Amino acid sequence: MIFFIILLLLAIILSMGVLSYRSWEIRSGNEIVAHTIGNPLSKTSLKNFEKNALHFLKYCVQKVLLVGAKYWFTIRIRTKKFLMEKWPKVYRIFEKKPIEMIAPQKPSFFTKALLESKVKIKRLKKKIHEDHDMELGE
Repeated sequence: MIFFIILLLLAIILSMGVLSYRSWEIRSGNEIVAHTIGNPLSKTSLKNFEKNALHFLKYCVQKVLLVGAKYWFTIRIRTKKFLMEKWPKVYRIFEKKPIEMIAPQKPSFFTKALLESKVKIKRLKKKIHEDHDMELGE
């Protein structure tokens, strides 16, 4: 649930940034007017625009999540390595117990995007583990 709230907040912040930049352009008169023949909006439908906006937003959110995951796993692995070497008793307290995974049923657009992000994060996690010479035990 927290993940969905974070994604929603990121989408809102991104859209507010785009809208504020566009309003600044209009107010200051810095907008670039393209001379086209005909109205380009008449050729595109709202459905296509929504589809493209969703895909663009998905890739933006995935990039932000991947960067965050990269730094999170790097810090986590360095801390784990430090605890394993210096304080093994403390490390045993924080050991993670395995949990069961539930397979999704009929995935929606958002679920597919979430699954893609999970796969990318797993690859990133594996790469970071290899960079720090750690076993992937989780």
